[in-house]
Amino acid sequence: MQKTKKHIIIPTEKEWLEKGYYGITGFTTEEGIILDLDNTTLEEAKAIAFCYLKEFKLQGFIIMKSSKNNYHVIFDKVLKWKSVVSILSAIMYDFYFEKHDEKPHLTKWIIQQFIKCSETVRLNEKGKKPIPKFIYEYGKQQGLINSYIENYSETNKKKRIF
Repeated sequence: MQKTKKHIIIPTEKEWLEKGYYGITGFTTEEGIILDLDNTTLEEAKAIAFCYLKEFKLQGFIIMKSSKNNYHVIFDKVLKWKSVVSILSAIMYDFYFEKHDEKPHLTKWIIQQFIKCSETVRLNEKGKKPIPKFIYEYGKQQGLINSYIENYSETNKKKRIF
């Protein structure tokens, strides 16, 4: 690892290659709600998705299994960044203080998305982690989800398979 003047740790090229980080493609948006749920069961991911679908009227969602006990939830409603920040802040608050078990990874992930002013989830394999798989869908699929599926299909040259 190398350190820059600001003391940010930057992996060396060898470390990036060893971890399989080269060639990773992500879906990035500032127009909707995406959640990266680690150390979560599918049942818990569904419960979380239905809770926020209803609370914020997010129209529909898909759940992708990114690796063992890790899921991505992509909601369909297209929003402005100001609304995205408001909703993600409420979700982060819920996880940290209210409705759900504490999820420190989700809190950290949301803060990282705020710093770069957009959200990103992985579309292809990463090191030993497989290509995310479609696990569950509910509601509308014509907004953000449609964009996600187009990017996913182009990246993986596969048709959508459930």
